[in-house]
Amino acid sequence: DALSRKEREPLRVRVLVMTIGLDLPKKILNAQTEARKLENIKKEDVGVPIWKWDNITMDFVTKLPKSPQGYDTI
Repeated sequence: DALSRKEREPLRVRVLVMTIGLDLPKKILNAQTEARKLENIKKEDVGVPIWKWDNITMDFVTKLPKSPQGYDTI
């Protein structure tokens, strides 16, 4: 019966508690400021794009129910 059963020991659970230091926002701001400095920005010549937009195609779906702004095409 239920009373004669041996009571189980509770499971041990390890808990990981992460704490955020009070100075974390300040550290993030300092890192962002440092990254924006000119000496830390990689300079590269992007040049002129080689590929041209020779052929552009578009598909339209018309005669849809009108939107609140009055449009019926996507």
